[in-house]
Amino acid sequence: MLGWEFPPFISGGLGTHCYELTRALANRGVEIDFFMPKTSYDIHEHWLNIYQTDWVLLDPHELQLGLAPTTYGCYGSSPTQARFHASGIAGLLQMPGQSKADDLGFFEAVAAYNHLARLLVQKKHAERHYDVVHVHDWLSAKAGIALRHSTGLPLVSTVHSTEYDRTADLWPFEWILEVEREMMQQSDQIITVSKRSAQLLLDKFGAAERNVSVIYNAIDSSKFPKYKEAMQDASGKRTKVVLYHGRLSVQKGVEYFLRAAQKVLSRDRNVKFLVSGKGDMLPRLVEMAFDLGISQNVMFLGYVSDDQLKRILCTSDVLVFPSISEPFGIVALESMASGTPTIVSKTSGVSERVKNCLTVDFWDTDEMASKILAVLSYRPLYEELRENSIAETESITWDEVARQTIGVYDKAIRTRLAAKAAITMI
Repeated sequence: MLGWEFPPFISGGLGTHCYELTRALANRGVEIDFFMPKTSYDIHEHWLNIYQTDWVLLDPHELQLGLAPTTYGCYGSSPTQARFHASGIAGLLQMPGQSKADDLGFFEAVAAYNHLARLLVQKKHAERHYDVVHVHDWLSAKAGIALRHSTGLPLVSTVHSTEYDRTADLWPFEWILEVEREMMQQSDQIITVSKRSAQLLLDKFGAAERNVSVIYNAIDSSKFPKYKEAMQDASGKRTKVVLYHGRLSVQKGVEYFLRAAQKVLSRDRNVKFLVSGKGDMLPRLVEMAFDLGISQNVMFLGYVSDDQLKRILCTSDVLVFPSISEPFGIVALESMASGTPTIVSKTSGVSERVKNCLTVDFWDTDEMASKILAVLSYRPLYEELRENSIAETESITWDEVARQTIGVYDKAIRTRLAAKAAITMI
């Protein structure tokens, strides 16, 4: 399995997914080698082997082979990638201060990771005899495609998000789209996390319907405490708390969250709005809170760890997840598992999976504000959402995700064998 992140090296839902999925697969008897970029963390888990693609893990002769400019030609549209093509892997290794992946620019690091992961997987395959190559998103797609051709192994790709999702379809970068298209075309089987996302793969990328499986994300609800801890103001008065947690990007709809906050505060000033997460929109959002006249009631928390998030969820009365385009949205499950009433946009994949949350159109800030106020002011609604959310998330397990994933592996193996047999007959 190839993935860009794995806890504690994590920036979003992909890392959480890889952690929980590999653990659940291992519990079902699947042996897993996980290949990720070199990090400053010494990462070990008992249920899998983790390999970080450091230069020293490979034979020096292999590193000197470099990377042909055409191999990652789809990245060449950016100036950063043009520099990468000019130097190649071997050139980067010889440049002062660029001997490790975390010293490179982001796109150089992605390309270097794919190159090194391919070489390392090929070497390990000779020892371990893998059955399937499984990659996650475009970040590891090139290595997976190359391995499919060099080893003959079936390729399974999990699409957590596409470039259309990440940019809210406003300014998708063509060179990433091209990687994603190639991944769809070259994969023997594709897993995605919602029906909405599956339809996008069919409509925008030309994926074959027979090759696409929807497997929703899950939650280990036992990790999330269910107690509630009231937030108080300076005078000791209880303060109602509404939380947003996630990246601060256009995709996530945080601006709509702030506009709904203004409407809530026009009716109830005893509410605090917490914005948890980091992203390039932070300065704009801070300015927006001032412009809306709500800065005294909005707290920007920045990055929070998983443990901090669990504590924040225990102090929050409502979580609002207003994404413009969201293939799934694991944070909604985390909120529900904590017994925190949750409001999600109708354009999020998680809204397909759960019943015990409230849904809104991301752009309808009047409805969003009304539902926030309803949960805050009507205790029977709050308690019903809380109790039912906890009960529902207890049945949404990673073991079921692992069971379905193994089914996709089996299908990919059969598909690959059938294709080989057809070629042999010709």
